[in-house]
This record gives sequence, structure tokens and C-alpha cells, in this order.
Amino acid sequence: MFLQNRHHRGFILTEAMAGLAIMAIVLALFGSQVVRLFVSWRNMRTDVELFDAGRYMLTKMEREICLDAVQITVANNIIDMQTKQGDRQVLVRYSAERKGIYQDTTTNEGTGTNPLFIRDCLVENWQVQKIDDKKISVKFDLVKNNRIKNFARNFYCLNGVVNVE
Repeated sequence: MFLQNRHHRGFILTEAMAGLAIMAIVLALFGSQVVRLFVSWRNMRTDVELFDAGRYMLTKMEREICLDAVQITVANNIIDMQTKQGDRQVLVRYSAERKGIYQDTTTNEGTGTNPLFIRDCLVENWQVQKIDDKKISVKFDLVKNNRIKNFARNFYCLNGVVNVE
């Protein structure tokens, strides 16, 4: 019954081709939006990781500088601290060759080095400056997957004095 009318030959093929063309256009538009969504999600995840890493680093330094340090010396972008315990010296330094911030601790029992950064987040533009006898300023950038976040904080030394060499 369907093929009885000869005037409608090929109509099904033309209709199918038009449908496929429309579907290809819709899929191409939808696919580009999915790619954009994925890139935005990845960038957002990287930004959150950078913010978490920066907050961790600043909090760790804040505890040492603000609460434990009695003597702080700033020289060549290195923070050298003498702590309240007296038998412990802490050196916070930036290692350009390893792109990170490290804390060297020396006690009567020995020495050790701990990273103050998250391994896959590179540290760049590390700067330390004395503001006054009680304050220092720390600035740095964290880089991951071509994303950069800037961090800066002023630390107030509650128990000590800041010197410059």
C-alpha cells in the first residue's frame, strides 16, 4: 500500500537524510557545550585545590610565626625563626630549583626538612618583607594546570621581634 504511489519514491530517503543532518547539527552544538562544561569544571576544581593549598601553607606559617616565634630574621626571602621552646630553630625558605617552600627545623635531637606546599602546586614569586618590628609580609603565587592564584598575608608576631639582615 505504501509503495503503490510512484510519485513518493525517494521521499523516505530525503526525509531520512534531512533528519540525520539536523541531528548532526544538534549533536555538534550539544557536544561543544559539554566540552565547555568539562573545561569549566576542571578549572574550578583546580582553583579549589589551589585555594586549599594556599590556605594550608599560610595557616602552617601563621602558627609558627605568630604564636611560636620569639625572634624572626628576614634575609633574601628567607624567614629564620627562633621559637619559644628555645631549643628549636625553624627556617622557612623558598627553593627556586624545586619550586616549593620548605621548613627546616633544627633541634637538639637533629634536623629535618618538611615541605610547606602541596607537591603538584608549584610556588612562584615568593617574597618576604619586614613591615615593622612585629609584622612581616609574605606573598607568593601557586600554579597548577596553567591556573595561577596569588596569596598574600601579613603576619603579626605576638611573642617576638622581627629583624632584617
